Amino acid sequence: MLALGGTTVWAGDDAEAIHAIRMKSNDAIARHDVDTLQSFLHEDFIITISTGAIERSRDEHGRSLALHFEQYPDVVYIRTPSEITLSKAYP
Repeated sequence: MLALGGTTVWAGDDAEAIHAIRMKSNDAIARHDVDTLQSFLHEDFIITISTGAIERSRDEHGRSLALHFEQYPDVVYIRTPSEITLSKAYP
């Protein structure tokens, strides 16, 4: 399941939807568009970033991204999954 801008997408067997959202988030990263990136995340989003720091909300992660983009104005991340595996843990 993905929370996308307040809309829940049941991913049951829809790896294509997940892939499409990933491509949209790549585009937002390329444009350094923090608002759009945050729209892909649930309010209670938690992430461990590459430095090992844990960000415990969508807003905290947004602030971190904005600072990162300010510090590295040319940064672009392209994340292209070679495989999407849907979890059976979520009902």
